[in-house]
Amino acid sequence: MSELTFADQRLVALFQQRTGLLFSTDRMAQCARRLGYSDVSIAYEQLSRASVDGAVWQPFLRELALGETYFFREIAPLESALNTLMTRHDTHGLRVWSAGCATGEEPYTLALLIREYAPDARWPLSILGTDINEYALATARRAVYGSWSLRVQGSLLRGDFVPHGERWQVAEAIRQQVTFRSLNLADENAAYPTADLIVCRNVLMYLDPVVQARIRARLDAALAPGGILIEDGLPTSVVLSAIKPTMPLAEPADAIAMIVPSAEPISLYDQARTAADKYCWQDAHRLLDAAPPLDLPCAWLRAVIYQQQGDVDSAVRALRRCLYIDHNFVIGYFALGNLYAAQGSLSMAQRQWQNASQLAAAYAPDDRLPFGEGITAAEVCGLIREQTV
Repeated sequence: MSELTFADQRLVALFQQRTGLLFSTDRMAQCARRLGYSDVSIAYEQLSRASVDGAVWQPFLRELALGETYFFREIAPLESALNTLMTRHDTHGLRVWSAGCATGEEPYTLALLIREYAPDARWPLSILGTDINEYALATARRAVYGSWSLRVQGSLLRGDFVPHGERWQVAEAIRQQVTFRSLNLADENAAYPTADLIVCRNVLMYLDPVVQARIRARLDAALAPGGILIEDGLPTSVVLSAIKPTMPLAEPADAIAMIVPSAEPISLYDQARTAADKYCWQDAHRLLDAAPPLDLPCAWLRAVIYQQQGDVDSAVRALRRCLYIDHNFVIGYFALGNLYAAQGSLSMAQRQWQNASQLAAAYAPDDRLPFGEGITAAEVCGLIREQTV
């Protein structure tokens, strides 16, 4: 083993230990070079002596941990939780925590939803957004966003946003309801706030499984009596996590209805998904082993599970199986490109993204793609352009 490879591995292990984040050695080495380090071992030595919230770590986190998010993203579970909590609020009011808030769209969305449901409420309201990435938090505090963050129809209604040059800023009345602070969820000494609603989505999927379990237990403990936790479970977007977190994929029932009409594969898929949601990986794989060899939803779920287990090579093989089953599987090419990018194979990633773009062009721009949970052909092409700039 070369000294450079050993340094690469130490850098990956350091990130995993201090933040829980898992990245390939190639990606870590490329990031270090982009940030001006001539030798990965120099980056390791500086990072090992520094605090995660300091000036040495933050450029790395800016490169590696800036998430893709937008206003009113997947609001159904948020609406359900808020409706439940606001019907039984007491004198302490409502405390909401968006854990892993990235650039702030989620906590501001929560503030807007609460205003929508309880416009005349006089009880105390506290909304906190936390993230490990100080650059993302700076964006959240400025609260100035472009059209990509505001792409959900209706986001600009009712004066919730005001013009800010060619962009838009969250109205001051909404901004005042939300506070932000730095918090590393993987830090065992970090103080988790007590909250009635904790939202931690598209966060745990990127972390080491052992760290995931520890954070999940601490989130449960941070809930106030009768509180609600909304977190990842087994998100089907997990195989898209590469350059940046991207958009979630389809709910299984919709995808299966489109592709597999028979009852047996549906039953196997549902059973395997239930097992995977409980992190019973062996049971999930055993169930998927019984699926027909050309069952696309089950092949897709296997790729998701492998990525969740941290077995990227097996996830790549499973995605290749998906593309063998369906040569026109746009989201499959998109996901495979992101996995190659995560491994540092950018030329191979580019080829897969090009395949995805060409296939997406056959759809109308507003057509929703199979396994895309509402993502349109135009949005996939936009995400690919962002990742190739």
